[in-house]
Amino acid sequence: MTLERIHRTASIALFVALITASSYITLPGLQIPFTAQSIFVMIAGLMLGSTLAASSVLIWLLLGIFGLPVFAQGGAGFAILLSPRGGYLIGYIFMAYLSGCCRYMTFPMRIPSIVKVGLRTIILLPAMLSVYLIALPWLRWQIGAVAITNEASEISWITWQRTLLIGFWPFVITDIIKTIIVAFTYESVLKGNNQKSQTES
Repeated sequence: MTLERIHRTASIALFVALITASSYITLPGLQIPFTAQSIFVMIAGLMLGSTLAASSVLIWLLLGIFGLPVFAQGGAGFAILLSPRGGYLIGYIFMAYLSGCCRYMTFPMRIPSIVKVGLRTIILLPAMLSVYLIALPWLRWQIGAVAITNEASEISWITWQRTLLIGFWPFVITDIIKTIIVAFTYESVLKGNNQKSQTES
């Protein structure tokens, strides 16, 4: 039991470190930074399962809230959660959990590898896109809050079309690509190790 607990703690720590490292892989110039975080959030779900993966993301968020530079571009502090990108960070908890739900979905051995990757991608896409269920309303609310602060007037909500233009459409293609990367990596490299680990435990 002690060894199992040590293994779980080490696994959580590893993915906290990987998510942090991926936060520094960014494309500048966008209001919502493009990072590789979601790749490792989803891999955490597939490798650790729903509960441990969500715990990893939660610990990562808490480290950032308490001042460690673990967010995109070295950001830290509670203020980032109250910024337009805060909803994406919170949404990673749900992404990790839903990815973990896909952990035990297996395919027959006779199916070609490329088909398995395609099926795994389709299964994982709802997990990848689940972040927007929180991120987009949060983004719309925060931009409205900025309008209040700057103009000292009643809140000025942007349209949902504008919200999608800022916070969804610039990322949807790369999200699909990242999901394919996760599916390929898991089916080609990680799944065997994951199944071995589950058997040994």
